[in-house]
Amino acid sequence: MILVTSATGRVGGELVAQLLDAGETVRAFTRDPERAAQVLPGGVEIAGGDLATGDGVAAAAQGVRGVFLFLDATRGPSGGAGPAAELLAGAGVERVVALSSASAAGDPTNMIAGWHIAAEAAVAAAGLAATVLRPGEFMSNALEWAQQLRAGGVVRIPFSDEPGAPIDPADIASVAAVALREPGLAGRVLDLSGGEYTSPRQRAATLAGVLGREIVVEDVPEAEYIERMSGYLPPVVVEAVLDLLRQARAKGGGAQDWLWPTVRDVTGRAPRTFEDWATAHAAAFT
Repeated sequence: MILVTSATGRVGGELVAQLLDAGETVRAFTRDPERAAQVLPGGVEIAGGDLATGDGVAAAAQGVRGVFLFLDATRGPSGGAGPAAELLAGAGVERVVALSSASAAGDPTNMIAGWHIAAEAAVAAAGLAATVLRPGEFMSNALEWAQQLRAGGVVRIPFSDEPGAPIDPADIASVAAVALREPGLAGRVLDLSGGEYTSPRQRAATLAGVLGREIVVEDVPEAEYIERMSGYLPPVVVEAVLDLLRQARAKGGGAQDWLWPTVRDVTGRAPRTFEDWATAHAAAFT
């Protein structure tokens, strides 16, 4: 039995599907069991609870040999990991894969980075020899463009010409699945990226080709971006996100500074391209 926290999230949902395909028995841990029952595949056992408080964790960990632990930076300094990590250690779980962030290797004064650093520390303090995954930008962040595209052919993106190496959440899940099912990765920190070094403008052009329509990219002023994001994130989180974007721009460099071979090294195959991701999720933009 493998326990997947944040099982309805972008990585957790992909991981549930991959584990089921591999013949594993999966228990999903979620704060919203009713929604999970609607969106998760049949055959998944659902357990309700809250990582931030530890509520339901001990019960959900019974009979579990591996846990995918989502370190949620929106839940405070330990990412919801402190109480949960101690309970998982007490339950004798064999393997833990903790989803952190590339920001944990950066400036600890950034709130998001600091929260992820604290979350990783909480996992280690509990005595869990976890495999820590540190992805950067997700390809699925492009879903933020969907509403704009449904309203017209223009997407407004901050830092639209600043390249990076976003990763498909399905590839993060693939690495997690290997770490949960096979020995050898315990106690390691794995930096994750996609295999392409591209700008948002270039990715929008790729998406336009997949959708067979024109997409015009306009660079959005920071003030407008802050207003947009503040509709669904606390202002302090919005500022922390912008700070990470500014840090990435200041870092500069080239593909060699952004691309990691981890997906290929762990799974034996190349990471999915943005075109692969866009093709798989084209319906979300129409």
